[in-house]
Amino acid sequence: ATAATAATTAAAELRSASFVWLPHHQDPRWPVLQLRMPAVSGGWVVRLIPVLPADAFAAAKLAPERVNLRDRTSATAKGATAGADAPGAAPSPEYNNRLALEASYAPALGLLHATYAAAGASGALREATILLKVWLRQRSVQQAGGVTGFQLSLLLVHLLRARVVTRSMGAYHVFRVVLSFLAKTMLEDHPVALPPPPAGGGGEDEHEHEGEAGQVHAVAAARFGRHFAWVLADSSAGVNYGAGVTRGALRELQEQAARSLRAIDSAALDDAAAFAELFTTPQPPPLKYDALFSFPFPPLSGPAAEEAVGKARAAAE
Repeated sequence: ATAATAATTAAAELRSASFVWLPHHQDPRWPVLQLRMPAVSGGWVVRLIPVLPADAFAAAKLAPERVNLRDRTSATAKGATAGADAPGAAPSPEYNNRLALEASYAPALGLLHATYAAAGASGALREATILLKVWLRQRSVQQAGGVTGFQLSLLLVHLLRARVVTRSMGAYHVFRVVLSFLAKTMLEDHPVALPPPPAGGGGEDEHEHEGEAGQVHAVAAARFGRHFAWVLADSSAGVNYGAGVTRGALRELQEQAARSLRAIDSAALDDAAAFAELFTTPQPPPLKYDALFSFPFPPLSGPAAEEAVGKARAAAE
């Protein structure tokens, strides 16, 4: 009877499950499969994130200046050989970096987990990260081309290594210091190179690799600066985690951080009002801009999509 009851319960839970494809970190080119099971006690949400093996591609093939998106017909006509870039073909830095990111996503998560679990960690860094993500979400900055919570988490690791924040600070203190950094720093002119993940999985001094930081910063700026608005590179300058962020989004993030600091320091707001301004009051686009424009996109498939593609090709010819 117990086994039959368990089987019935499991079947009911599976029938209640829903599947949906979502863009990972706001990028529709990197879809994740989300499984939601509301019938399970407390409700479960499982996300399956596809990644590439770290050695799937040689690092040299994913350099920003390489051409990995080709028109096979035109490449053949121009005499390009297999494995070589077609003469005059445009590089594909966004595509190349996306492949590199999928192959280096696990090390980035390892770096974050090791930072939060390192000796001397009080939990304030983890709480500060949550505050930053909530603050970012309420400002609707996390849209296509905007900064993500994942990127802000990596930036916090950099600020810890640079001693802008320390482990002795409380969560709210760390949050305020990060806001001050964002308000005063032109991120597009401030390339960042992250420290390597600890070899032992934790406990490594985050300042151990400071001597190498300047050199990696220079390499990352030279490699990615011409192709991306924001350089947030890994320790080997092989991937740019800041890819996809526009200059406009960086300026908006800077302005939002400055406004939030003014709200914190305002004598006209008590603590409850300041907290609401920072974390609980949504600030959607209609409250931030004078005018909004929307552009309809053609469907992804069907006769209308084929017609749109045909018109685009005719215009290109």
